[in-house]
Amino acid sequence: MAGLLKAETEKKPEPPPAARQNVILQEHFRKQYSGVFDPNRAQADDRFLNEHVERQIDRFIGDLKRKLKKLKDSLREVEQVQAEILHATGSEPHQQSRMRMREALETMADESEDLRQMVLFVLVGVKSNDDFHPIPREAPQKDGYSQELAYLQEQVENAEKGIHNYFIEPSNTVNLEELRGENMLAFLYRASQMAKWIQRQL
Repeated sequence: MAGLLKAETEKKPEPPPAARQNVILQEHFRKQYSGVFDPNRAQADDRFLNEHVERQIDRFIGDLKRKLKKLKDSLREVEQVQAEILHATGSEPHQQSRMRMREALETMADESEDLRQMVLFVLVGVKSNDDFHPIPREAPQKDGYSQELAYLQEQVENAEKGIHNYFIEPSNTVNLEELRGENMLAFLYRASQMAKWIQRQL
């Protein structure tokens, strides 16, 4: 009985991350391995190669998650500061909030671009629509750039969804053809450009 209880309480080993089955990531890191090590060794020692590829995928996914978290944290900071600006009284608190908002927007622009470069690093040959120019409207500061921030939030959410579904938890077989046109690269580019645009207006 004691042995049975012990067996029941023992934790089952966690399944390997779904990202390790991503054929695009596997191919990328296999090619990277062959460019550094002897290709003949890679073919002769599949176990060593597979372990190397798995480690690289795990590291890549970990970096993606950290960048995404920092991007979303910065977006929350922007939204919080926006509310403070709209309800601020007096020039000094208002100026401090504007400074915090500029800093958070700068972080958003940097993290969006970093994520975009990470994705481009593994998705060789995939292009995105980078033709984006924010359309100025009259006195956007009166409502705290609400329309611009709503657009920024939408781009971040779309980029996060694409990265999650394609890299972190791929639900089916990934295919580069699925990334033609509107994709996470375009969403990240727009998020970066909109964050920079709002920052310049403050």
